[in-house]
Parts: sequence; C-alpha cells; structure tokens
Amino acid sequence: MLPINKLMGKKRALLIAVRHVRGLPNFHTTGLADLSWTHRDAINLRGRLIASHGYEAKDVILMLDNQRHPEDLWPTRKNILREMRHLVSDAPEDSQFFLYYSGHGLQEECQDGEEADGKDEEIVAADGKPILDDLIHIRLITPLERVKGSKLFALFDCCHSETLLAAKRWTEHLLEGVDNRPWSSA
Repeated sequence: MLPINKLMGKKRALLIAVRHVRGLPNFHTTGLADLSWTHRDAINLRGRLIASHGYEAKDVILMLDNQRHPEDLWPTRKNILREMRHLVSDAPEDSQFFLYYSGHGLQEECQDGEEADGKDEEIVAADGKPILDDLIHIRLITPLERVKGSKLFALFDCCHSETLLAAKRWTEHLLEGVDNRPWSSA
C-alpha cells in the first residue's frame, strides 16, 4: 500500500508577509502603518505546514520584506504574481494548494461594474503596488478549474478579505443549489 502522500497530487504552499509598504501616491498606498507580526505569523505557519501537515520544505515558499531574505522572494507585485502562477502550475489531479497573505487589504472603485458594492478588493505588495481580486482569481482559480480534484485553501489576514478571490459568482450559484467551484469537495 502506498503512503497517503503518494496517493495525492502535489502539496504546495505560498506564504506572503508584508510588514512595510513603500507607499505610492498613484496607487493610494501612502500612509499605511507597518504591521508588526506579519513575518512571525508566516514563519510559524511555514513550520506548522511542514511539521504537521505533510508539506515538504521545498514546496513551501515564504515571501518576506526583509533585508536578509532573498531578493527574488521579496513580496513585490511582480514577485507575488510570479509565485502565484508557480504555485498552481503543472498541477496533477488531486493536488492541494495553500495560499497565505498577511498585510494590507484595500478597496478601490470597480471599473467593470461586476462588484455589487461598486468596489474591487486588493492586496498590497511591499513595493506599494496593489493586486486586484480579479487578477488573483485569474492566477489561482482559473488554472485549477481544469484540474480534477484540486483544492485551494486561501487565508487572507487583511482588511476587505471576504471576496479577495473574486468568488462571488460561485457564491450566487451555491445559493441556487449549483456547486461548480474548483475548490469544492462536493
């Protein structure tokens, strides 16, 4: 009999912690307070995933805005989007993915009219550039829609996090009794 982790697909995690945002007036990200515990929480979570949840260290990517951290893993907008793409790339069936973001979450006026409240949600990268919920959806959910049995658990420790995966359209289907979410266990 194969060990349980051999019966499943890949297990990957991306942990993003933004303590300090370099504010940019063009992106309405000036004046955001430093968040003291983001690094500690992400580092502790990494240890927990490896020690208790069967993740291999090489498959848990940690992004921190820290001078001692590798530059390609600083949570800039460009690096976050690259790592989000990598997280779900080449996913075999029955894979599990974990995304954690600790930092600032903001809202801005919705340009496409899709949001009921007229606002898009976004996370803020360390370089002050926002990442809209629609783009997060495209990077994480869309690729998994084609992968049978794949699961994504996303934990956003920030303001305005309720719809950061732009998953409202699936919530409406659930109310109608239709469950076609790529992260569903049904």
